[in-house]
This record gives sequence, structure tokens and C-alpha cells, in this order.
Amino acid sequence: MKILCDVVVHNRQHPSSSYKSAKSTLALGFHPPGGKSDAKLFVILFTARSKTGTRYQLTDNLKQVFSRFVEEGKFTLSLISPEVDLQIRSKDVIVLKNFLRSLNVALKGDIQDREKLRLSSLSVTPLTTKSHPATKLSIAKRSDYPIKGFPKTLTHLEIIGLERSRMDSQILYLKHLTHLNLSDNSITEIPKPFGELHLIDVNLSGNVLGSEIKGCDWKWLEGMGVTKSLVTLDLSNNYLKSFPLNLTKLQKLNDLNLDFNSIRRIPFAIRNLRTLKSLSMERNELESLPNTLEMLSFDHINISQNDFPHHTDDIPQHEFSFQPRICLFEIAARVVVRQSIPYAHPSSHPTLQWHTVPWIVADLLDGTPVCSCGNPCFDAKIYEKCSAVQLRYKCITSNADRNILADCVFCSRRCFEKRILN
Repeated sequence: MKILCDVVVHNRQHPSSSYKSAKSTLALGFHPPGGKSDAKLFVILFTARSKTGTRYQLTDNLKQVFSRFVEEGKFTLSLISPEVDLQIRSKDVIVLKNFLRSLNVALKGDIQDREKLRLSSLSVTPLTTKSHPATKLSIAKRSDYPIKGFPKTLTHLEIIGLERSRMDSQILYLKHLTHLNLSDNSITEIPKPFGELHLIDVNLSGNVLGSEIKGCDWKWLEGMGVTKSLVTLDLSNNYLKSFPLNLTKLQKLNDLNLDFNSIRRIPFAIRNLRTLKSLSMERNELESLPNTLEMLSFDHINISQNDFPHHTDDIPQHEFSFQPRICLFEIAARVVVRQSIPYAHPSSHPTLQWHTVPWIVADLLDGTPVCSCGNPCFDAKIYEKCSAVQLRYKCITSNADRNILADCVFCSRRCFEKRILN
């Protein structure tokens, strides 16, 4: 049996020395061959430096097998003589498990069990470079599509310009995938299980996720994987007519591109994207921005070619509307926000226990508009285009002849006058 993996040969007699991993072929074999009862089990290690292979006897020489972290793609064989540890890693967990299973049977099984394994003799040769597990795959034409399916070891996958109407379900089984590019297709929806992948960079530009016939419901953005891992997301040129609210659940989102859509409003809940540093919404239909956008700090923001009013247009005049007495729920919610009391769905934050704010109100707290002073305002009137927006940024791209105005809510007359009159 032969596997491709990364191996570190750690000499226990020199524990302070630094050791580097090497791409290797690891093979199990008996010597002498032929299934004799006195045959010894060996492991042979092939590397670029040792093309003939280094043999290590395992029979009566294996001190311990450390397999606790095999689900993470690693285990260690500790030998008695020489005093070395073979630290083995592979992205293909199934291959590692099969190797350990074969090792166990070969060491403990009888001759018949050994024969079923069909282990090689020590005359084995290393696997070729082409046999190394693929980590990147780019498909730009239909003839490039793999007949046998995608390698399970992929970390980067590109399927560009094939006019596919749906996402290939094989992608849902690529557990190591971190970068995905499905741009310039005709995809109308993303399946909910897609959100369980721990993706870092997703490019869905040039699709039809905003289709009126069968638009995307965005449930995948609530998945345990992407909510905690997604850093870069490109949804440009997707016929979107509204800002997907579930985008505000992405805890690590740093770069968001929504260019060339038809979005008219940005939700107040965008304040939850605390890691967002780059926002691009060029060529949409924005007329104003929510005041909660002022709570974020951008490296770059692009809001050019939108429908903001011209400098010659008058800013709408507003008068403060009398607010009825707020309910007990809103009073409590303001305390939660002001005191930064943690709240979330238990599945997304396992460390938060039952004594925190009930998860059923988490979405309401996250999505509600917030006054400039920080108080949430559940039933307050929204004052559209009431004042100039006060963004924090290092670089901005916008039209110089336009006024960028903010939509605001106010928890009191005092906050209203402070914002409007000043």
C-alpha cells in the first residue's frame, strides 16, 4: 500500500533541532515477500532526496501510534530504533484512515488477513509527481470538466464562463475548499448546505442570483462554515434589487463587492460587519446611506455612479415627530446594547450559555436601526436623507457633484437636534 503525504522525520535524540516536512511516498511492505509467517513489516519512505527509499522496520519496533488527530489529517509513528518519529500529514483523511487500518491488520492479523491486504514487498517504487493530490483546479471550458469528479483534496476551484444554471453538487463535498470562483455563469440559487464549507474567498460575479423568476434565498449565508470563515465575497453584476440581509451575519467579512446591481437601500444591520474594510457598490441605485455605516472604518469605499442627489438639490427638511413611550422590551434591548451583553444563536456561538439574551430576539437586535448615540430604535420613524453622511475611510470613490446623505433614526429630540441642527 502506498500513499502520498507530507512527512517530518523527527529525531528524538535531537529534540531541539528544526525539521522540515517533505512531500513523500509512504509504503507498507513485508520482507521477505510471499506471505511467510516470519516476514517482518516495514515502512519505506521516499522523498526527493531519498529516491531509493529509507526503510524502517515496524514489527517489534513500533513504540506507539499517535492517531488522535487523524480526523485533522495527521498521525505519528514512533519507532524504537532508530529513535525517530514519523510525523505524517495528508489532506485526504480517508487515505490516512485506510493506511492505519492496513497497518493494524498487518501487525495483528494472521497470514490470511495479510494476504487480503495485498501489501507490496520492499521493491516498491515511489508514486509519480502526477499522482500527488491536486489542490487547485481551473475549468474554463466544458471539455476541461473532470470525468471522475473533483479531487477531494481541492482547496482552490474555478469554474468560469460555462453558463451553468446551477452549482455543481460535488462542490458540497470538498471539505478542504477555501477559494471558489463561479463567475460568469447563469447560476440562480445557491443551496443551503453550501454554507457549511469553510470558504475564505468566494466569487459569484456575473450570475443571476437576483433573478425574479427564481432568486436566491441567501440561507447559505447562515451556515456554520461561511459565517465564521468568509473574508472576501464578490456578488457584482447579479441583478440584485436589494441588499441580502444575511450578508450582515458574516463575522469575518473584509471585502464585499456589489457593483453593477440595482440595490436601492443598504440595511441598518450593516453595522454588524465590524471587520468590513472594503465596500464597493458602484453603479447601483442608492439614494442615501444608513447612518450605521458611520460606525465602520473603511480602507476603501466605492459608491460612485449611484442616484445620490446633486449638490443643487435641496436637502429635505425634517421635523422631529413625538415618540410614544417605549415599551419594556425596548428599554431592555437598549441596556443590552449599551452594556455589550453577548447574545447570539447557541449554534453559532457554542461558548454562550443559556443565561444570555434569548437567541430568538438576536435577529431583531441585529437588524434594528440605531440612533447616533448607540441606542436601538425599534419603532422609531426613519428620517430619510436628513443630513450629510459622516463616513470614516482612507480612500473613497464617489461623484464629486453629488451629496451623500444619511438615513437616520433618533431615540430622543436631543439626539435629533444634535444631528440636524449641527
